Formats: sequence, C-alpha cells, structure tokens
Amino acid sequence: MPAAAPEDDERPELAVLPVLDDELFRDERAVLRQTLANVLAQRAPDHALVPLDEVDAKLRPVSATTGARCAFDEVPLERRAEDAGWRWTEILRVGGLPGSSSEELWVELVGGGNTAMVTFAGALDPTAAPLARYLKAFAALERKADGAALVGGIAGGGGAGAVTEGAVTLCEQAPFSACRPETSGWRDRAAALAACYAGEDAAADELLIDAPAARCEVADLDDVEGPRGKREACLCAAVRSSAGLQAAGGRRVLRVDYAAPEIAGRPRPELRVVDATTNLHAAEEWHATRAPDVSRVSRSVHRLGIDNLDALAPALARCEAAPGGLVVAQLDAREDGSVERARVLSGAPRPALAACVEKALSRGRLACTRDGKPAAVRVAVEWPAAAR
Repeated sequence: MPAAAPEDDERPELAVLPVLDDELFRDERAVLRQTLANVLAQRAPDHALVPLDEVDAKLRPVSATTGARCAFDEVPLERRAEDAGWRWTEILRVGGLPGSSSEELWVELVGGGNTAMVTFAGALDPTAAPLARYLKAFAALERKADGAALVGGIAGGGGAGAVTEGAVTLCEQAPFSACRPETSGWRDRAAALAACYAGEDAAADELLIDAPAARCEVADLDDVEGPRGKREACLCAAVRSSAGLQAAGGRRVLRVDYAAPEIAGRPRPELRVVDATTNLHAAEEWHATRAPDVSRVSRSVHRLGIDNLDALAPALARCEAAPGGLVVAQLDAREDGSVERARVLSGAPRPALAACVEKALSRGRLACTRDGKPAAVRVAVEWPAAAR
C-alpha cells in the first residue's frame, strides 16, 4: 500500500533524476523519466515531487551568481540534488537475490540526511526491448519493506579486443571485459573521429548507435549544450559513414578514447589536492594509478581530490620532469571554474619545467564555486618513479 502523506505536508522534496542507460536514446529516457515521476506521485505520497522543469533548472551546470556555464559541467547530478536540499532517485538493476532467480528493477529514494532510504521494486524482463523493459518494471513497482537496500554490486568492464588506430582507441562494448569482434569495422573512420577532439588533450565518449536507422547519440547525454554535446554531431557523422555500421544490426555501444598523439605513451603524473578554498567541493578518495611501464592497475592512492582533477594529467604529460619528480602549484580559478592563473610554488628545478607545468594547469576546467566567488587550490603533481 502507498504510504500516507503527512497531514502537515512537511514531506521531503524528491527530485526524479534523468534515467541513465546506454541502451536508450535521449527521447526514450525522457519518456521513462516522466513515467517514473507519474508512478512515484501515486506510490510515494509521503514525498513531495519537485516538478521536472524545476529540477532541470536547478541542475543546470551554471554559476548561481552570473549564469555562466561551468568550465567543468559534469558534476554528479546526485550532488547537485543534495546541494538543493532534495532527495533523489537512483535506479538499479538487481539480480541474484537470495531465494530468487529473476531480475528486479529497484528505484531507491535516497538522501535527506537521516531520512531512511525508500526502495521500490518491480520485476524486470531482460528479454524485452530496452524501452519496454523499463515501462513494464515501472508499472509493477511496489514499495519494499523499510530497510531494504542494495549493499553492493558487481560491474563488468574493460577493453580486451580494443583497436587502436592513430590517436583513438575503439571498443564496441560487450558485457564483462570484452570488445565485440565488430570493433575493427570502425577503424576506417578513426581519423575522422580523432578530428572531433581538436583542442583536447584526452577525452572519451560512448556512442549509442542503432544500425538499421543509422541513429547515433552520445550515450546518457541529456545536456547537449556542453563540449560533449557539441562533439556529438561530429562523432556521429563519422560513424554513419563507416563500414562498421553495417557489421551488425540492433543497438550497439561504441567507446571512443582519444589521446593527443604527442602525449601517447608518455608517463602521466599523479595529482592530489594539498589545500583548497572551501567554496570548492573537495573530498577524500581512493584513486587507482597505473604502472609506468604497463597498462595494468598497479596501486591505489588515498588522496584529497576535487572535480575533474585527473583531467589535468594528460597536459602535464608533455612536461619533461625527472622520474619521481614532485611539483607543488597553485591554481586560481574564476567563479565559473575556469583557471585564471597557475603558478609553480616549489619543486621545478628548471624554468622550462615550471613554464610547462603552469601552461598545462592553465588549461584546467574546474566546477563552479559554491558561493559565486573565485577559488584557489594547491595541487601536488608527482611523476612516476623510474621502473625497476
């Protein structure tokens, strides 16, 4: 039974976030989001749903004071909802539950400080088409007993069978750590795909492609005003003219990883935050680093990080630093997160190295500040030690 709405209407506000699934096109995800909002309006009367247009306006990656677009525009939507004081939706595909051989779709209402998580579940038909799969599960959603939650999950990923051609590495994705054999069919348009990343040091996108209709989008992208949205037309034009489009039917996901040719194979430094003004979101985290001589994960580093910190590493790979070298620098950022100035504070024994580091860091793109005022962050940049 639906929970009764509190008489005093002091209900937590709930933001229905965009549905993310790389097998669904943008218009399909919009339909599902509206459908989920309608279902929760009926089955979660103890929450006050925030209108979707109000959610979208609040979640836009712009400065609250100037309206300028954030230099880094991919801050997690969950954090933006939390900063707005809302609860939010998370959608999970769950299998392997005790006593059940079937799959379920869970919709969890999370956030709100000490407010208990609320979970709805509906049977999931994995044989149905992607859109129908969700519509059927949403129609079947029932509230689970209080305290039901998913403790952990398993995800597969990787790139066995990936194809590198020039500046791009391609992988037509298959479940559990493999690239489909059809990946090689896309290499004929590798140069055109690389051209879509002009001005970037390194970037990656996943393209959702429907071969029969030659339909193509950047997967899970709703906000098309940012850099990824502007790349979408270029990337999709390239894949539509590729022989790879005809290699298989149905919906397919192609991952494109780009690295500027001049930094390919060069060691990328590890970065960590030394200090940051409080108007930037900084948090302790574990970051996986890679061995300097192989492409496998070698260790994890516990560090203080900020949004988009690791995007600085590719540009820094251009700098000729000694193995194990450590440089400390400060970035001064505008309220929209664009770096106004970068300066080395210590650790650069040669002027050329200091100049290179400052130039690389000046290319940084940070998130908007919380208070609409400039920010400063000190970072430690450490190059890998020489292989033993």
